[in-house]
Amino acid sequence: MLLLPLDEHYAIPLRRAPNVRQACEEAYGPPSDEASVVSLREVLSLIGTHEWRKKGVEIAALGDRIHPYYGVFSPVRGEYVDLVANQPLPSRELAFDIGTGTGVLAAVLARRGVERVVATEADARALACAR
Repeated sequence: MLLLPLDEHYAIPLRRAPNVRQACEEAYGPPSDEASVVSLREVLSLIGTHEWRKKGVEIAALGDRIHPYYGVFSPVRGEYVDLVANQPLPSRELAFDIGTGTGVLAAVLARRGVERVVATEADARALACAR
């Protein structure tokens, strides 16, 4: 595992290092004024999520983009969303989305005309994203 230093402002103090401050702030909150280390894998994940938040992820079944938060499951494989979007529904009265993550599947069910969609989520970051 390769570890990278972060200074107290979330900057990587290495020559030609990318600016990861905004990505770190989105994931970790304001800087704590203490230097730290983070794995290269984590930095790549932070950057990828930051780009998703900026540009959004196209969800064809919604005809729109979502902007997922760091650490929140995003159904990027279209076949999962397509299953919910295209398969016959057992009921249009009530549906549950347990562990909703970004809320995409709940939104697809609502768009399909389900009268009441109950989406649950235990993670505060995911809940904020779904809202």
